[in-house]
Amino acid sequence: GMGGFYVTMTDAGPQHYLWRPLFPNIVSNDLLSSNNPNGAYTNSNFELAALVLGSAVITHHQPNTYQHICLASDNTPAVSWITKGPVTSTGPPAFLLHLLTNNRRSNKFQLTVTFMPGDIFTIPKLKQ
Repeated sequence: GMGGFYVTMTDAGPQHYLWRPLFPNIVSNDLLSSNNPNGAYTNSNFELAALVLGSAVITHHQPNTYQHICLASDNTPAVSWITKGPVTSTGPPAFLLHLLTNNRRSNKFQLTVTFMPGDIFTIPKLKQ
């Protein structure tokens, strides 16, 4: 699956939202891995999809024209594709970035994506 959280500032203080959908089986079963060497999608494709959907979730639930959305990811290729563009005009990254561009045009928002190391996203284990 994929997911994340976002925070909006209101007069009452910060409001926190969590989203966590699953990828459909037809998509997740096509993940390229050592167990599935003929898969069509890489982990980075899934990470990019999560960033694209994350921005769509925010603009759908917080429709503020000209808002600035900041996203973080621990996936270097996904961050690079959003900040610099894909290396080809075909394939999953190009398609996903096209969707992102259409969403940005329709909802008029600025987007900043930054890299954060993966260990920041883990939940620490409680000591016994």
